[in-house]
Amino acid sequence: MGSRPVTILGIGGYTYDAAACLLRDGEIVANIEEERFSRSKHHSGMPNKAIQTCLEMGGVGPDDIDYISFCYKPWERIAKRI
Repeated sequence: MGSRPVTILGIGGYTYDAAACLLRDGEIVANIEEERFSRSKHHSGMPNKAIQTCLEMGGVGPDDIDYISFCYKPWERIAKRI
């Protein structure tokens, strides 16, 4: 009997080129930039639709995610903007 795969959701947002990526056991399952949905080049903000699409493509829900990773410390960038 095998163990359950490790699922990681990667998020890049709050600045330009917001995107999401879903990994399962280190393999890319899905990745997409939010601009594909907003039709706004270099979309900034939280990549909500990209996250939703990655989860759908991976056949997982929020409870199936083991880790969420950000590409930087978003609170530091937000603080600089404020």
